[in-house]
Amino acid sequence: MEHHQVWSRHENSTTSPNYTPSEDGPDIVPARFVRNTGPGRIHFPITDSQGVIHQPNYIQVAMTYDPFILTIIKSSPYLYGQALHI
Repeated sequence: MEHHQVWSRHENSTTSPNYTPSEDGPDIVPARFVRNTGPGRIHFPITDSQGVIHQPNYIQVAMTYDPFILTIIKSSPYLYGQALHI
C-alpha cells in the first residue's frame, strides 16, 4: 500500500494532474510517522518535478547503524528518503 492510499477522503484520483488532497478532513498518519512541526522539526527541502520546494508534512527517523529519514508530502504520491547525518 502506498502512503497516499491511507489519507482520509480522496475526492480525486491521485493520477489526475489536478490532484490535491482533501483539506476538509483529518489526516490519517501512517504508522511510525509524526507531523514535522515544532522544535523537533527536521529541515528537509524536497524539490518536486515542477521545481517547487516543499518541506515534508510527516517524517519517520530510522535509527540504525546508518540513520536515515523517510518523509511524506501530502500533495505528492511519493515517499522520500535520505541518509540522516547527525
